[in-house]
Amino acid sequence: MAYAALISLKSVIERLLKSSEISFVPPSKKILKSSYKQLLSLQEVLKRFDNSSRISSERVNALDGEIREVVRKLEDVIESRVSNQFLSQSGEIHPLLLVLSLDMVEVKNEIDSLNKKLEKMEGEYATEIEDHDAVSSRICFGRKKSKMVGLSDQFEEIKTRLFDTMETCQLMAVYLVGMAGIGKITLAVELFEDPLITSHLDGHVFVTIGKKYHLKTILEDILAQ
Repeated sequence: MAYAALISLKSVIERLLKSSEISFVPPSKKILKSSYKQLLSLQEVLKRFDNSSRISSERVNALDGEIREVVRKLEDVIESRVSNQFLSQSGEIHPLLLVLSLDMVEVKNEIDSLNKKLEKMEGEYATEIEDHDAVSSRICFGRKKSKMVGLSDQFEEIKTRLFDTMETCQLMAVYLVGMAGIGKITLAVELFEDPLITSHLDGHVFVTIGKKYHLKTILEDILAQ
């Protein structure tokens, strides 16, 4: 898995950056920190995959393999550079000091290139997960719903506006915007299932659409409801 390879490389870089036996030739430490920062960002995306229901997407699985290979190559580049420098300096290092002067400049371009590949694949990976979540997300009636916290005022305000609009037979669009995790979907579901609103409708459906979508899937979802 890409996640395991990533954790391995993170540990390697952490040991190098924290080692008291290594003296970094500028900008070697900056080069390693740049890779470490990219790995942290990628780790957050991979966590979303591990914490979700396993996504059986060919593209996601392919990306996982591609990311794993690039991470392993990056680890090989860094470890090979450290080993080669250690061997080249072994005769010069005082046995009581054991300080390795580490210069990563010669492999900077290769490391930068691998980091860019990881950044690109991270974006593709995140998009695939978002699109999968959007397409596969369904309202499961009868299932225990998430509790709506701190949105009562917004709920009543939107509910009133929707009710007034339906009373006058007007069309209305309501946009719920904000950062992830604040309860937009929970609020939308509460409005969707509110008896006062549903009593004025002959029919209503809840459809989730992502950045990429398939019309056939959306229509099937509507028909199923």
